[in-house]
Amino acid sequence: MIRCPSCGKRLRDGDPSCATHGPPPPAPQVTGERTAPFVVPAPDLAPYDIKRLLGQGGFGAVFQAARAVHE
Repeated sequence: MIRCPSCGKRLRDGDPSCATHGPPPPAPQVTGERTAPFVVPAPDLAPYDIKRLLGQGGFGAVFQAARAVHE
């Protein structure tokens, strides 16, 4: 089932064009360029020294940390 991206009305498969909004916009062209990844800043956690970023994904980041020794 195809829907109009503007109003959400169901469109026929044979004619994917909304009577109100016309045909959907063309899909963006995929290029070979890669965008720079979003870099998560290291958190400031008082009892820990953040060593390095281990990995990140769509919902968070994992850092290597060690408990800070205060003398």
